[in-house]
Amino acid sequence: MFNAVVDTGGGNREKAPRAIRHGFDCIPNEIDDNLLHLNLVDPDPGNPDLANLDLANLDPFTPDLRATLLDLGSGAGFPGLPIALLRPGLEVTLAESQNKKAAFLREAVRTLNLPNVEVWAARAETMPADRQFRIVALRAVDNMEAALSAAKARIAPGGLLALLTTVQHAPNGGGSLPLPNSQSGILHLQTF
Repeated sequence: MFNAVVDTGGGNREKAPRAIRHGFDCIPNEIDDNLLHLNLVDPDPGNPDLANLDLANLDPFTPDLRATLLDLGSGAGFPGLPIALLRPGLEVTLAESQNKKAAFLREAVRTLNLPNVEVWAARAETMPADRQFRIVALRAVDNMEAALSAAKARIAPGGLLALLTTVQHAPNGGGSLPLPNSQSGILHLQTF
């Protein structure tokens, strides 16, 4: 049993499994609503940042490709856990090297009954060299250069890097979409 106590707001403190269930009850609707604002299949044709991205052909659920996502440096499981909740057909790997965070992720996966999610409790660089993913997502990393290097090594040919970052920290190449309700946040997308 996971014994951590979580502040669920308003001064309420609950043991983690109930807090996890309570906290994630609202995620699918909120994430779904926000994702509706990021139209990746038919983006704004006037957006020059997206001119070189063939987003229509990046559908991770294409029958001839295994639908896989790596959430690199998953932390508390964002964006991997909400994506796994929304897309149960997607095989999601949450890579987190810090033991306490990995323990939290394992408990969240167990409590939410997510058979499509694996927790990799080690650095992504320690995965077998041939382990690659259709989509690699990352956000809030300490060392962007090192994280991008690790991410690129895990992207399958024709796959996608999805990076939640700011305009100032976006890598060269690819394109970006502004995040709803953010002044500088972007979703940076790049194919490989």
